[in-house]
Amino acid sequence: MNKVLIHIAVFSLLILFTVHNSQSFAKDGIVISGQPGPLLNKKHFLENGLDRCLKIRNAYKRENKNEKVVWIIFNSNIPRRGGYTKEDLAEYSIKSKNENIELIILSSGNDLVKFLNCRVNYSDSNSFISKLHYYGHATPGHLEIGFINNRFWNKLISKEIPIKKINPNCFSDSAIINVVGGCRTSIKSVLSKKSVADKFLHKTNGVVLASDVRVYYPGGPVSDKTLVKKNNGQIVIFKGTKN
Repeated sequence: MNKVLIHIAVFSLLILFTVHNSQSFAKDGIVISGQPGPLLNKKHFLENGLDRCLKIRNAYKRENKNEKVVWIIFNSNIPRRGGYTKEDLAEYSIKSKNENIELIILSSGNDLVKFLNCRVNYSDSNSFISKLHYYGHATPGHLEIGFINNRFWNKLISKEIPIKKINPNCFSDSAIINVVGGCRTSIKSVLSKKSVADKFLHKTNGVVLASDVRVYYPGGPVSDKTLVKKNNGQIVIFKGTKN
């Protein structure tokens, strides 16, 4: 068995261990990368997810904060269903390990919510989420973390994050929720009359940052401002209404 396959096998076991034991750690910064779906730049969400993890971690260090960053990657495990390849995941697991960033890979939106909600019962306020960043597919009102492609049927069965199930109490009161990395997250759904940003407003007294256009996916790490600038958009900032 070659070294890459050995690493993939070992890393898969580490993922299972981490998911089941992660409740014993304080996790204040969460970055989520969705699967690529039909993107030509298959690593865009990975590149920008890791980039934001490093930026948040470095900011914590400058501020002398003893806080941790966790990177969550969603993957359906089937490249033809919009997921990442094993080689891609192995590559970024090595990069995250080298940077001392904890990485968790999930294939269920409900499991992701359970992971976020597990800290609600903590007595230590330092375990609450102070920053949440999302880089993945989105449509008005929905974070389509498991987007497959643009075919009508696949749009109907694409997995998404059930935002309404996220307990507001897993966030710190002043938490920053950034969903600029998804398309049109400030635009309301025709059916629900709510945007992704609207659905997060009651979960924080801090701010929710969102996009008002289809964001630009160049492939490499870019700023949030660059993500929206290509299509003449802007970052829309909302004040949270938790209390």
